[in-house]
Amino acid sequence: FFNFIIFFGHVILYRLFITLYPGREIAVIIGCFLLPSTLYFASGIHKDGLVFLMLAVLIYCIYQSILKNKVSGKRLLLILISLALLFLIRSFIFLVLLPALFAWILSAKTKWPAGRTFAAVYLITGILFFSIGHLTGKVNPPEIITNKQTEFINLSGAATQIELTPLQPTVKSFMSNAPQALNHSLLRPYLWELPVKSLLPLNIELLLCQVLLIIFIFFRRKDLSNTGRPFLFFAFFFTLTVFLIVGYIVPNLGSLVRYRSLYLPLIITPLLCMINWERMARGIKIKK
Repeated sequence: FFNFIIFFGHVILYRLFITLYPGREIAVIIGCFLLPSTLYFASGIHKDGLVFLMLAVLIYCIYQSILKNKVSGKRLLLILISLALLFLIRSFIFLVLLPALFAWILSAKTKWPAGRTFAAVYLITGILFFSIGHLTGKVNPPEIITNKQTEFINLSGAATQIELTPLQPTVKSFMSNAPQALNHSLLRPYLWELPVKSLLPLNIELLLCQVLLIIFIFFRRKDLSNTGRPFLFFAFFFTLTVFLIVGYIVPNLGSLVRYRSLYLPLIITPLLCMINWERMARGIKIKK
């Protein structure tokens, strides 16, 4: 019964991406329905499935509102419920969403270049992130993340435990720890990194995702319209920020894979749809 409800998250994402990429049904089906880690970690009776569903509902309702240039009462209610539940279930996702959603809506409504809009919004967000504690004296976001990392590190060691460099609530510490955080969240576990055998399928999945990115660089399609560009920037900036925070605070490979899995469809599905598979196949035949 629980999974029957959560599975609507996959269906909603399919409806979103098939609108963005008409005629790419197979790629959209693979990205929305067939990613093993997403299916596995979103199917348990815990918070992850609900986060996945609420995120899908929120993104779809906002996309439809932008597309139709109208916010209906039903969509507004669903947006507010999704935001409220995300705040209650996993508040850091709610906070990470705010600048990404603002930049997406701003770029789509004003027709400003998406890249510049997102860069400006995230620059301002970064400045506020490190300065708001000094201005208010009450809320200190860098200190919150630092304390969260300390709590994770102090938990009893798991079989998939990894080393984390301790964070300090300063710009310098966050900047110097960013490469390690991105390495942990984007590249680990490595294919050969098997503290427990059950990680192997997830290691293979991550390797295939990395290969997919390399294929995209050399065989990307050039005939896709720019109508979905603000959404693509939203998906990229939002997921990268989530991965960065997870990389900062989580010292456990199993937890890294679990937290990362919920957001993979947002970046893997566009990659699958924007690769020119026909040109790639022709290139392979010519080489043979």
